[in-house]
Amino acid sequence: DDMYNIHKPKRANIDASGLGHFLPSRLRPMYPDCAMCGMNFSEKRKEGFKNLRTQIYFDLRDQINKGLHFSSEIDARIIGEIEVELYATEYTLDGQTDFKLISKDDIKAKISRSPDVSDSLALACAETGELSQAVVYAGMQRLKSSLKKSPIR
Repeated sequence: DDMYNIHKPKRANIDASGLGHFLPSRLRPMYPDCAMCGMNFSEKRKEGFKNLRTQIYFDLRDQINKGLHFSSEIDARIIGEIEVELYATEYTLDGQTDFKLISKDDIKAKISRSPDVSDSLALACAETGELSQAVVYAGMQRLKSSLKKSPIR
């Protein structure tokens, strides 16, 4: 709640596939001024991409190429985890026209865990085309506090 009150986000992109399918409807009443956008990683939205997960990772790549960077105040361990996850996330061509990320199972086999941190960062960059440093910082701080409770292996 403190992060919400400080940054007052207008939109929250939520991975609503799998266990997260109920989150947008549960969070809307708690944060009525923030659009809760449930996003299903497996659905196809834009030509040239196999699915939404691939599309939002390419959005993240574009943001990085435009100069997205992390504050020096963000825990170096979190930045290291993002780097590991992003380097492990490769893509191929599905047929002749659509980019496709390798599966989460393939990434888990490479790094021995799910790429949850980079998925969260990619969701933050999804569809808006912009990402403020304040939003990145707030998200990274939230991840940092959650890591204290459940350390990444």
